[in-house]
Amino acid sequence: MSVHSVQRPWSLPPLPLLWIEGSGVSQSIQSAVLDAVVATLGGEAQAVYRTRFTPFSQTELSTGADNVLPDDETAEADTTDDTELRFRFFVRHTFAATDAVDKAVDVRYVRAYKLLLADQALGGLVRFTWYRGRKWEFEKGELDTVALVVTYEVEFSTKRSDPSQPGY
Repeated sequence: MSVHSVQRPWSLPPLPLLWIEGSGVSQSIQSAVLDAVVATLGGEAQAVYRTRFTPFSQTELSTGADNVLPDDETAEADTTDDTELRFRFFVRHTFAATDAVDKAVDVRYVRAYKLLLADQALGGLVRFTWYRGRKWEFEKGELDTVALVVTYEVEFSTKRSDPSQPGY
């Protein structure tokens, strides 16, 4: 990401914004958090994806795959300049259903938990990261799967007028 200035037609000074290179649009802190989580967990090299809806292959399910998904957000407080936010996201650890699949899922769960809470600020994007619980999901289908959905929550602030800019 790089910092660019946006000129306004009125007389205020330029406002720096976070831009996704080449896209021409700014990225919210929430979106940056999801990118940081995927990168922290190893990205596609480790079969970690962001909001993937394409079904996992049998090969991916045999070794496990993770999907990072956004959830709810709550505004905690507003000041004249900033908005304090709590944003939840899921890491969905998915495996092919086999006997004792919970043991296989547990390895990915422990790895992700340790990596995410080792840097609770996610590289400075947020103030804190918390573990908020987990639940099991079982799906019967062409490829029977088992998933452990783990919820994390982050706390941060943004500029009141710009969700792409961190607050103070």
